[in-house]
Amino acid sequence: MTLLFCAAMLLTPSAASAHSGLLRTEPGDGTALTAPPDRISLVFNEPVWTDYATVAVTDSGGRQLTTGSPQVIETTLSVPLQGAETGEYHVTWRVVSADGHPITGQFSFTVAGSGAAAQQPTAASSAAAPGSPAGQVASPEGGAGTAAATTPPVFEPAPPEEGENWWIIGVLVAALVALGGAVLLYRRRNRR
Repeated sequence: MTLLFCAAMLLTPSAASAHSGLLRTEPGDGTALTAPPDRISLVFNEPVWTDYATVAVTDSGGRQLTTGSPQVIETTLSVPLQGAETGEYHVTWRVVSADGHPITGQFSFTVAGSGAAAQQPTAASSAAAPGSPAGQVASPEGGAGTAAATTPPVFEPAPPEEGENWWIIGVLVAALVALGGAVLLYRRRNRR
């Protein structure tokens, strides 16, 4: 009975096997800004590794903007942004979650300039709405002059590689079976 319980516990996925998920970006996906941001920030539901983080910012012509090294503070990854002007920008990113799996995503924003009716994103416009799936933007309250909420692309972790952990589970199950057999033999010898 103990052996079956141990095997069931090993085969049940745990919370540790979950991957990091993107909660929001700053600037938010689809946001129109009056001035270029001085940094790009991505907020995750758990820490990510700085060593393998990459963030690339390109303009609509495909020109890569200069960004510095990514920095991680708790669950926020950010990079400085330099050289942005009026136009549309695409951000692609890749991080390695705390459990070692890579996740990727992308989003866009526009710098409309100071003469256009653009709005700097607020915490309400770029934060995930309570009860909404991660990656969906909360709609700000108000009438004319507010930015319309957009539905950014869903950021999902990369699919797991086939059979990556099965050999570990197989070794553990074999060890448990051997341990169970040893206990059974020990009990039979002591009864005589």
